[in-house]
Amino acid sequence: MPESAMSVNVPDYEARRDLAKPPADWIRRAIAVIQVLGGAQGLWFTLPIVFSPRFVIGFPFGIIYAVSIFAGIGLWRNSRRGERWSLLVQAAQVPWFTSPHFAYSLSVGIGLWAGVGSAGARGERRTASSFLIEALFGDLPAGRSLQWTLGVNYLALAALVYLLWTRRRRSAPAA
Repeated sequence: MPESAMSVNVPDYEARRDLAKPPADWIRRAIAVIQVLGGAQGLWFTLPIVFSPRFVIGFPFGIIYAVSIFAGIGLWRNSRRGERWSLLVQAAQVPWFTSPHFAYSLSVGIGLWAGVGSAGARGERRTASSFLIEALFGDLPAGRSLQWTLGVNYLALAALVYLLWTRRRRSAPAA
């Protein structure tokens, strides 16, 4: 028997160390890029509001956009902290709610919404960072619509589910 047939091929230390690292898949990288670029764009759009009398409205969204940049960089680098913050950023984008007295929506980068309401099925899409927060106390002004919508940003929901799914796979012990 030749000597090569009897020997066991054991990978060297560098090859074994690389196997311990989780692979950087393209979907996580795409989420990271959208978070960084969308966060930068949202921060740019929010800065004029932050330095105006509407500070109370713009400041929390400016923080969310800044956190999105931080989270996207961390997600690109496969850090646990970046992954946790990315989960938070995605979760903040999921709800979409409008009523005569209150409205909320948020997108960091791209937003695709689907919902149902008093006017039936409804959808919206945005290719830029945006936010909507509106609260009206007291009586409705004349001409204000009484319609309501309840929905989700299904692109953010898909990213959130994917990050949670890959998080479990990455933290599961190798068999």
